[in-house]
Amino acid sequence: MPQSYWRLGLMNHLYLEVTVRCNLACTHCSVRGQSEDRPDPGFDQITEALAGFRNVGGEYLTFSGGEPGMRDDLPELIDEAYRLGFRITLFTNGRAASAPVLEALARASGMLALSLDGPTALVHEALRGHGTFGPAVDALGRAVCKLGGEQVILSCMLSRPLLSEAARMWEFANREGVGVLHFSIFEPVRQGIRHRLAPEAEELVGPVMRLLDLADERSAVRLAFSERDDLLRGRAVFSRRTPEAVLGKTIKLQADGWALPGSHYYAPQFHLGRPIKNGWGETLASPVLGFLRRQVAQRVSEVGPCGGCFWGDRCAGGSLALTWATYGTWTRPCPLCHLYQTALDRGAAREVHRASATDT
Repeated sequence: MPQSYWRLGLMNHLYLEVTVRCNLACTHCSVRGQSEDRPDPGFDQITEALAGFRNVGGEYLTFSGGEPGMRDDLPELIDEAYRLGFRITLFTNGRAASAPVLEALARASGMLALSLDGPTALVHEALRGHGTFGPAVDALGRAVCKLGGEQVILSCMLSRPLLSEAARMWEFANREGVGVLHFSIFEPVRQGIRHRLAPEAEELVGPVMRLLDLADERSAVRLAFSERDDLLRGRAVFSRRTPEAVLGKTIKLQADGWALPGSHYYAPQFHLGRPIKNGWGETLASPVLGFLRRQVAQRVSEVGPCGGCFWGDRCAGGSLALTWATYGTWTRPCPLCHLYQTALDRGAAREVHRASATDT
């Protein structure tokens, strides 16, 4: 596959799992089932893989785990990624918000995304465990102080306990001075098996619409969602989604060396290669990428309800990854279909209102 494929803006973001080790045991974590005995990839292995990805057009890098703060060489990894020219984000439960790591992020003008799953200990600790709220809030304060609020993302899971507290979470983010409030949607624990605190899509509609209203009213904090941001944010609801956009721009490099399209990291059958061991050639030449792109392109016409949906050409079938994780097939509507339709209806109504106000 030619390098121009990457330079067209496709898969230019590397989501790098630097370890599967973690200091917490969160109930919803997709990495928990992996062996804690697996050794971390070496510093030289990682930096060689980073250089290779950069050479084929990579621009963005997210450090993840496990918990990246479990690695003593994390500041050096950040420095090397910055030297290579990446724009860097670090995901952490708070452990990585140490002085050396924050110093390295500051040098790189990087962003820190901190996981905090509620505005109170009761909500947060329902997912993260007893005693985890205070240290996470302290880490958030250190990050905002060192990096500035615009470089800090507050990342939280839209759990059932959080739904009634979503507006308070918005106020918390404003009070703490963070730049982005990011909500993640639960993935199935295993194919077809939901987490006990995962809300149904219908339960999400009211709270998500209220959050969008808050984002319109008060713009100090930007609002983002893990499932198809382009459907849920402001005027971008009218951006036509191409098959490539549905597949995503992220590729995940696991700690064991396997690469996966970022939105399919829980599906081992979609392994692309082992670039941490063999370089990126095998990954770029993988027929799996072509197969996934064809599936995305065909999906809307093959799924009956999607083919007849008013929003079909905007939504392009919803989240392919979540559909696969939930049902093990792409021939059913996305589990978040109702949420997407409501968000698109809302966006259309507001766009019409703005146009009418401008005309008058």
